[in-house]
Amino acid sequence: MRHKNPMKFENEKRLKELDIINSLKKAGINENDTICDYGAGTGVFTLEASKLTKGMVYALDMDPSMLSIIKEKAKDVHNIQAIQVEEDKINLESKSIDLFIIVTVIHEIKEVPEFIKEVRRVLKPFGRVLVIDFHKKDTPMGPPANHRMSEYQAARHFFREDIVMKKQCNLGENLYLLLMEKEGE
Repeated sequence: MRHKNPMKFENEKRLKELDIINSLKKAGINENDTICDYGAGTGVFTLEASKLTKGMVYALDMDPSMLSIIKEKAKDVHNIQAIQVEEDKINLESKSIDLFIIVTVIHEIKEVPEFIKEVRRVLKPFGRVLVIDFHKKDTPMGPPANHRMSEYQAARHFFREDIVMKKQCNLGENLYLLLMEKEGE
């Protein structure tokens, strides 16, 4: 999937509402966390996360042009690895991730239950998942309401895989934030 205008992901209003640094702080990043930013886009979360950990930050995306943007932005950053993935796949080792980030992507996943099983597989015990997506209603930005997943729907999918809600909040008129945690094994 190629994006026609990748820089739309960095428009000022969208970035302000995403409140990237505070959203990452809500996820409780530790200095040695290994992080996966799935559907990383232009890397706005990847780059900020890399400043909060000494661990590796994996930027996964299907679009090679997005990964090129990330690689260019991160050319002097040593803890970012950009990886091209196939649709809804996570090419990482089992139990390797402390924090899994999914920003404005969950509504694009075709096989959500299978994808979340993969998320669970790569999470360490007590690993966290940060989901930011569009409210399931018409808003000034984002896909049509019928293409979105509500907070409740998203949380329910994760709960089925023993990934439970820890925090929920609105980031503004367009977006919600969920922080969930994998129950220990």
